[in-house]
Amino acid sequence: KFSMNTQDKVMGISSMCFDLSVFDLFGTLAAGASLVMIHDIRDFEEMYEVFTKEHITVWNSVPCIMDNFICELQRRSLNMPKENKLRLALLSGDWIPLSLPERVKNIFKQCQLVSLGGATEASIWSIYYPIHEVDKCWKSIPYGYPLSNQKIYILNDRLEKLPIGVIGEIFIGGKGVAKGYVNEPELTVKSFVDSKFGRLYRTGDYGVFTREGVIEFLGRKDGQVKLFGHRIELNEIEAVVLANEKRIEKCSAVVNAERLCLFYVSSSAITADEISNMISRYLPNYMVPQIIIKLEQLPVNGNNKIDKSRLSRMILEQENRENGWPMNSIQLALQNIWQKVLCVDNIKVNDNFYLLGGDSLKLGRIQYSIKENFGISIPFKDMFQAITIQKQEKILLNYGIK
Repeated sequence: KFSMNTQDKVMGISSMCFDLSVFDLFGTLAAGASLVMIHDIRDFEEMYEVFTKEHITVWNSVPCIMDNFICELQRRSLNMPKENKLRLALLSGDWIPLSLPERVKNIFKQCQLVSLGGATEASIWSIYYPIHEVDKCWKSIPYGYPLSNQKIYILNDRLEKLPIGVIGEIFIGGKGVAKGYVNEPELTVKSFVDSKFGRLYRTGDYGVFTREGVIEFLGRKDGQVKLFGHRIELNEIEAVVLANEKRIEKCSAVVNAERLCLFYVSSSAITADEISNMISRYLPNYMVPQIIIKLEQLPVNGNNKIDKSRLSRMILEQENRENGWPMNSIQLALQNIWQKVLCVDNIKVNDNFYLLGGDSLKLGRIQYSIKENFGISIPFKDMFQAITIQKQEKILLNYGIK
């Protein structure tokens, strides 16, 4: 499809635990191309040195790694050598920000940018879309067209084809579909189905055929949430933000405790109120996040995809920090000790021991309980000065308790 040959050099970015590495190994070497490994993708200097010295021609990664690479180039005011030979960038495994293709083209003038999708259960890639220009009307990069020997279907719950414009679940057919999961018969029956179209893999993703003949990806089932009776597609919120607010580089929407939250990365001074007002111009009120938080970087998991579970936990951590509730196991253990000794419920980490009714006798009981729980005997003079849970935690950390 992309004319890989003996002159190509591919930078090995993906972990061997991630399915994109299958192409790095077998696709590259089967074509006689070279694979140049990266030790640590967090080491920008190494990536930049390998990229320039080895004259990398093909890039294969999740979008955020390309995004981070370009951000670092711009932040450090580094230019790509004129002789840079990157001709092909294959991006898959996650949503491609609508702003990314133009940023790639501005730096790598001769690079063909391709969006790829699919599932490990169907030979990893099943669908592709060459990105030439981003239409201003797009909410996301089109999922695209089936690759050779692959079939893509949009079906309803009865495994019937749906017409153009009707949303359904994406199924993959063709020669790439696996036989099933090893030693997992129940999971195999749930994910692989026999139909009049042949054996299919149920992706768990939603999509729709457009009049232009391409599939539009609408997110996973778990990317669609229901809040107060409204069904919300989190990816739609992210797409609107990135398409209409150029000062935002990355964003991710999550739901925590029945609240819609948005995390974003921006080098500008844009405020949460500005973002909220912008979203309200394009989306109904129930899709405007109640909590908007700026981060230096969005957390990623082992496969370099945005870690939404970590973002969800960060909401709780921030509220605990603001409200004074325990933030970790040490603070929680100290809170339990204080509450038993003082016979007071819901003690916060910044509450004053003496104002809660504490005295020297009760302080001695806390000192003994700490020794029982942590194996550390804190000198009484230190205990006397540590009048909050936070200060006692600091003492324990100084003793090496983790």
